[in-house]
Amino acid sequence: METFGDLARRLRGTRSLREAARAAHVDPGHLSRLERDLRPPTVAVARALDTLYGADGRLTALAETEADLSPAAKRLMALFGQATYRSGRPVLTSAGTPSLEYA
Repeated sequence: METFGDLARRLRGTRSLREAARAAHVDPGHLSRLERDLRPPTVAVARALDTLYGADGRLTALAETEADLSPAAKRLMALFGQATYRSGRPVLTSAGTPSLEYA
């Protein structure tokens, strides 16, 4: 499953990060964190990137999906990182720690 960050980075193509951030009115550091799935995107930023990249709403749809996640799911993403974000739900070991396999 392609994440918001994966798609945004792919759509940016050969543009520099700074150039894309300037055109979308976003801080370059923030755009970098979005592309690395370290921060969740807002719908407003996703719309700006959709317009810039001509993505036909794909980034906005991913941002809206993430906004619909429960607070518990968002906490899991913050605790366990990108792998949880990508899969939606980690498989926990009997000790309650995430394994490297995902459901």
